[in-house]
Amino acid sequence: MAILQIPTAVPMTGSFFHITTPGLSIGEVIAPGHFGELHTSETAAQRLADPNGEHLRERIRLAEFSSKPSRMKSIFVWETLSDARNFRDTFRPGSAIYRVTFADPSAPAHRVCATSFRMPRASESMLRPEFLARQFWAYPPLTSENNEVFAESAVKIVAIEDPGTAAVATPAAP
Repeated sequence: MAILQIPTAVPMTGSFFHITTPGLSIGEVIAPGHFGELHTSETAAQRLADPNGEHLRERIRLAEFSSKPSRMKSIFVWETLSDARNFRDTFRPGSAIYRVTFADPSAPAHRVCATSFRMPRASESMLRPEFLARQFWAYPPLTSENNEVFAESAVKIVAIEDPGTAAVATPAAP
């Protein structure tokens, strides 16, 4: 009987796909941390509600997985253009997709399946949010599809895969 081997290391060399505002150029460097800036500017009530579990995941990371990168200090990329397009078309219509490389391939990185972002409320799941937050950090995705990588590193644009449109709507991510 074959045992499923799940890769745990995130290869930081090669190129990835980043979704952001249209109009950037090849050679530009995009700094990490914009996602965290959005969350630290939330009101106390918004942080308490924590509909996507971001603050809970960060508390669990600090306490139990401190070697993993903070999502609040990271930049987010997709491993495949297809996955980047799917995410962009659903959550960031009009945004551009850039092929990028990590400026610091030794930076802490983590790979997750995009479907693990949503934290169900206690009434929606028999699993406690704390359990799901630990699973987010403890285990790599089981498939090679729909995976996002985040790392505490800037990225450099090496190609423009899809220039996006001028007017970008940014609905809330899952």
